[in-house]
Order: sequence, then C-alpha cells, then structure tokens
Amino acid sequence: MLSEMVDLAKKLYEGNFSVRIIHENDSYGHLHYDSYVPYADVVTDSFLRELGFSHKFLLTERGVCLIHHGGKSKNSKELVKYDDVDVNLEVSLRRGIILELKYKFEKNGEDVFSYNSKWAFVDAKTKKPILAPDFFLDALKQKARKRKG
Repeated sequence: MLSEMVDLAKKLYEGNFSVRIIHENDSYGHLHYDSYVPYADVVTDSFLRELGFSHKFLLTERGVCLIHHGGKSKNSKELVKYDDVDVNLEVSLRRGIILELKYKFEKNGEDVFSYNSKWAFVDAKTKKPILAPDFFLDALKQKARKRKG
C-alpha cells in the first residue's frame, strides 16, 4: 500500500484555502516572515479536517502523533494588514514517514510568501517514528479521487 502511494506521484494532495491575515504589519506594510507560520498551521488544521482528522483525533483515537519536524520560508513580500490571502497547499510523502507540506500564500494572484514544513508520524506510545498509517494514506487517496472525478 505505502509503496503504491509513494510511486503514484510526488504530490499526493493539492488544495486551496483562504485565511484572513489579522496580524500587525511593520511600518513598511510588511508582515514579518515568522508571522506567517501560525497561518500555515491554520491551513494544516484545515487540511487535516478535510481528510476527516484532527491532531486530537489522531492521538486519542489512532495513537498517532504528527510532530512538526521543521520548516523554512522564502519570498516574503509586501502585504497589507487585515487582508484575505489564498493559500495553495501541496502535500507529499518522503521515505514513508515524512509528510512534506508546501504552502504558497498569494494575494490577487501574486506570490506573497512561501513556506515548507515537514511533519513526522510518531507512535504515541513508543514515541518512535512510524510509516504513514494506512488509514491516513487511504483518506488522501480517496480525497485525490474525489478531486479528479
């Protein structure tokens, strides 16, 4: 199952989300790049909910944690405060355990900010990394089918 998913494509999921930026900007009208990370977390939560999961559900019902494994940003550009921004999210799986999320923030079709984060699947009891669970891969696969059809 896992090798089948990994071989299908690099990109397992792509979706668009909208977030409202309510953080204060600096005197030049820029939002500091660190301030985008909480908005990326909102998109991550929306992505999980779209699959029918939440961090709490994964932990309490499935015994799996998604642990943030790092991230990096690029392309911080001007953005006015309190504005709606579209976020394109691409999801891929690396080595079977690392869920890589690529966020592309856009305003009026123009790139504003990009951020990549990596998440590891961890067994809640042993605290050791595990392969992406089949139930998670099945939900991704089902979502991809719905998108195509």
